[in-house]
Amino acid sequence: MKDNLFEKVLEFAKEYNAPKNTTYAAALTKSGKILTSVYVDAAVDSAQLCAETGCIAEATKLKDPITHSLCIWYGPTTDTKILSACGICQERLSRFGMDVMIAVSENNGEVAYKPLKELRPHFWLDAFNEKSDNQEGK
Repeated sequence: MKDNLFEKVLEFAKEYNAPKNTTYAAALTKSGKILTSVYVDAAVDSAQLCAETGCIAEATKLKDPITHSLCIWYGPTTDTKILSACGICQERLSRFGMDVMIAVSENNGEVAYKPLKELRPHFWLDAFNEKSDNQEGK
């Protein structure tokens, strides 16, 4: 299923048909659902929402943890780029555990996945946990 994430997010981006380049996300949940979402622009920078936010909110609502997350930059005037989760989205995704697999771009532009704990090996919450796997409710 994780191999379908790129195709699903690209399909979603093409259907969404934004008038300019923007970011889109897809996430795979523990039950096998693929969720999609899009960046939300706002006049005030602090009100903008990263593309992954919709997937994170939907997975939380469904009580179906995200296992894999992928974000792309796509639009009518650019090549598609794989974007690894920003620090804020890494923080948001950590609610599903530090083993969530995050898409990164390999040197050849191919999608690869790395566990969240590898992207942020010194996670702040580890100071309070003996176990570095920050799972909700633990």
